[in-house]
Amino acid sequence: MRTKRLLSAVGVKAAPCGFRALALAALLLAPGAAGAQSVLTPNPAVLQAGSLDGAGITLQAPAGGRFGFAAALDNRWSASGAPAGVTVTVVTAAEPKLTHGRTRANLVIRATGSSTRDWNLYIVGTNHAVEGNSGGVSFGPIRVQGPPPGVTLSPGAATVTRELSVTEQGAAATYSVQLGQRPQGGVNVQIQTPAGISTNPSGMVFNASNWNTARTVTVRALDDANVVGETVRIRHYVQDAQSSSDYRPAPDAYLTVHVTDNDTPTLRVSQRGPMRLTEGGSGTFTVALGQPPTGDVVIDVSSWDADAATVNGGSEDDLTFTTTDWNTAQTVTVAAVHDGDLRDETLTIYQRVDVGVSADDFDSAATVSFPVAVTDDDGLRVVPRAVTVQE
Repeated sequence: MRTKRLLSAVGVKAAPCGFRALALAALLLAPGAAGAQSVLTPNPAVLQAGSLDGAGITLQAPAGGRFGFAAALDNRWSASGAPAGVTVTVVTAAEPKLTHGRTRANLVIRATGSSTRDWNLYIVGTNHAVEGNSGGVSFGPIRVQGPPPGVTLSPGAATVTRELSVTEQGAAATYSVQLGQRPQGGVNVQIQTPAGISTNPSGMVFNASNWNTARTVTVRALDDANVVGETVRIRHYVQDAQSSSDYRPAPDAYLTVHVTDNDTPTLRVSQRGPMRLTEGGSGTFTVALGQPPTGDVVIDVSSWDADAATVNGGSEDDLTFTTTDWNTAQTVTVAAVHDGDLRDETLTIYQRVDVGVSADDFDSAATVSFPVAVTDDDGLRVVPRAVTVQE
C-alpha cells in the first residue's frame, strides 16, 4: 500500500504536573492501509508515570502539508501498551477532530491506575469510512517510567515502590530509603544483603529532623562461578535496641533485585588442535564443564564419519555431568577404523550440549569441534627422497 504523507513532528505538551516537550514523527497511510509503524525523534520519547494523566500531544503535519484523511471519516484515537492496573484513553482537545485538510490535532492522555515498572505507550489513530475502508496512523513507543525505586519504613507499614535490576560486575543501581513518619528519637535502619549483593551504605540513622530526607543506597552484583541469573531480596529492618520506642517494632521491608549473570556457559575440551591417527590406532581427549550447572548436563560426542573414526566404540557417545562432578574431566577415546582403501581421511569430532535433556542454563553453550586426520596403512607407499648416485 502506497504511503501518502510523512508527518514531520508530534509534540507533547506539558501536563499540569510538569512534562517536557518531545519531538516525534509518525507515518500516515492511505485509507485501506492499517497498522502503520511510527518513527520517533528522539527515540524513545520518555515521560514519568506521575505526569501521564493530562499530558497533551500535538500532531503536526510537515510545513505546507495537510493530513490526508477524508472528510467523511470518523477519526478515533486510542492507546495501547498499558500494563495491568493502568487504563489509558486518548481524547481530543478543544479543537475539532482531525479531518481532511487540517495541519494539526491536539490530543490529551487520560490515565488511571499505576504500575511499578517501566512500559511503552503507543497512540493509534483509526478512521472508519462509510464504505468500510479503513486506514490509520500510529506513533510510539513513548517510554513511561515508573516511580524511582525506594523503601519507606513506618511503625505500622513498609512500602517498596519498585524492583531493581543489576548485572554481575556491571553498572551499579541505586534506590532510596526514608521513614514514613516523624520519629520521637533516632531510628537505626540496617540493610541485610544476600550472597552476591553488596550495598553502600549498609545502614543509616534517621531522626526527627531528617526522617523524610531520602538516603541513596548503591547496589552492586558481585561475580560468581555459575552462569545463572537470579532474583534475590534485600532486607531493611529497624534495629530495635538503638531506635526510638515508637519505631519498635516496625515491619521489615524487602526490595527485590533481579541479577543478570555475566558468564557464558562453556565446555572444556582438552584437544585444541588436529588429532593425528593411523588406521587401527587411537587417541584420547577429555571433556568437562566450564561452570557449575543447576542440574544435569548431557554432552553428545559424535564423529562426523564413523567409517573413518569412532568415539568410545561407536558413532557417538553421551557424557553426563552433574552439579557435583561438573568439573571432573571425562575421557573420550577416538579410534581410527581400518578399511580396505588406500586413502587418507579427515573427519570432525563434535561436542555439543543435548538441550532436550540438559539444564536450561547450558542451552547456549557453544559447540566445540576439532579435526581428526587418519593416515591409511594399506598398500605400498612411495615416499620421494633425495638419492645420491655415483657415475
